[in-house]
Amino acid sequence: MNDLFLLPVNTGNNAELELTLDAELKDVGESSEIALAFCRDNGIPDSVGNLIWLPVQEICSNIAKSAYSGKTGSADLFLKITDTEVIMRIRDNGIIFNPVEFIDESNNEITGLKLLEAMKIKLEYNRILGFNNTIVTIPCVGQNKSA
Repeated sequence: MNDLFLLPVNTGNNAELELTLDAELKDVGESSEIALAFCRDNGIPDSVGNLIWLPVQEICSNIAKSAYSGKTGSADLFLKITDTEVIMRIRDNGIIFNPVEFIDESNNEITGLKLLEAMKIKLEYNRILGFNNTIVTIPCVGQNKSA
């Protein structure tokens, strides 16, 4: 990643991580690995941390492919770990794109994002001040958080 900024923040019992990455397909995998490592470093079990991988892959891939219509852009990834959940927000200022309601060219909904819903993972979208904001909430009750 050429322009990657990491801002780990500790606020009380919560751990936070902010990433800004180039909206390019080559950076999607690395951002997923950074998010997973952050979860591990903060005592989140792999069974929960691995659930971060899917929305990062799906949403960031869509941003890299479509959000900027061939122009350069970036996306922000924010992770917050609390005592009961992991909250992730992916934000970009590309074209309006709601991954919660997306239907692909074959008229099928994105299977990866539908899988999240089936696993009781909360997925929300809103457009605020020109930014696409996708929020993913993953419950992690009973985690062994070390921070």
